[in-house]
Amino acid sequence: MTNPRTDPIGRPIGRDVALWRRIHKDHCVKGRITTAAFKGQELSVDIAHLCDDMKQTLQNGAGVASFLSAVAFDNNQDVQNDPIEGNHAHALVIGAKPRLVLRAFRDAANFTPREEIEAP
Repeated sequence: MTNPRTDPIGRPIGRDVALWRRIHKDHCVKGRITTAAFKGQELSVDIAHLCDDMKQTLQNGAGVASFLSAVAFDNNQDVQNDPIEGNHAHALVIGAKPRLVLRAFRDAANFTPREEIEAP
């Protein structure tokens, strides 16, 4: 069994790991992500280097937010591997997310809209 802080093939989830978060259409206003996109004690993300491309993360979202795991660690969050059926790249960002933490995630994230992800 792997350590929960490692990815499915045993690599540590370090500070420089890119994480992808699907952004719901209601959490993107005029091309900008709202803090609501990062609410929740257990934030569902994908470990980017374990995905073929952003389409896996996108699904029915308005786009994908990309940020480094360092943002989580710097804000007293833990990043744990949590593979689920059909998505071995799934992970969780765990911890309380008061307003300052939500803003930190929002401000650090790079948003890629659906149109760019689906472009040929």
